[in-house]
Amino acid sequence: RLDASKRTLAEALKEQEYQTGAFVGAYVLSAKFGLNQGFDFYDDDFGKRERVGGVVNLNQLERPAAEVMRRAIQWIESTSNSPFFTWIHLYDPHDPYDPPAPFKARFAGRPYDGEVAYVDQQVGRLVQLLKSKGLYDDTVIALTSDHGESFGEHGEFTHGYFVYDSTLLVPLIIKPTGSSFKNVVVAQQVRTVDLMPTLLQMLKVVSPANLQGLSLLDLIAGKSG
Repeated sequence: RLDASKRTLAEALKEQEYQTGAFVGAYVLSAKFGLNQGFDFYDDDFGKRERVGGVVNLNQLERPAAEVMRRAIQWIESTSNSPFFTWIHLYDPHDPYDPPAPFKARFAGRPYDGEVAYVDQQVGRLVQLLKSKGLYDDTVIALTSDHGESFGEHGEFTHGYFVYDSTLLVPLIIKPTGSSFKNVVVAQQVRTVDLMPTLLQMLKVVSPANLQGLSLLDLIAGKSG
């Protein structure tokens, strides 16, 4: 459980009068674990979802990306042009792999790739919403993951046992406001713990004291290496 003494990105932005909303796709991120700190609205309603045999496996309790994104889009549309921070968690590229149609047929034999493609489609819905509302250019977007996935490397499948690059390396894509830093690729290793100070600096918000991680803004701008 995340201790209440820890400072979250949502708390830092809420203090700057941002509206804050979170939409999670898996029970492992339920509000009961303290991850709702700083959010005005934390959507973790999974309803009644049962696995085969009527047994609910909480580690695999999830809802599809389309449902998560639908709720997130509804919330964004209700923000009335106020500054907002939204955390959208899409869990589909995760064991067990079972992409919906048409991705299941299109990626037959490669269900993990099908789930990645499905999530990519759902992220596209968010981009289209922001563009239709005239918000895209003024919105910072960060896309990342908490882990990668193994497919037999070092004798491991899925993740959770070893700490090789197959599960440690994750995507980190940051879309800034306007046209600054367009098409910049940073080859240097960075960390997910650097994401919060980076976003706060981009938004011109002072980082909380004793915050872990370092802002990557200078690195992105080519001012350090």
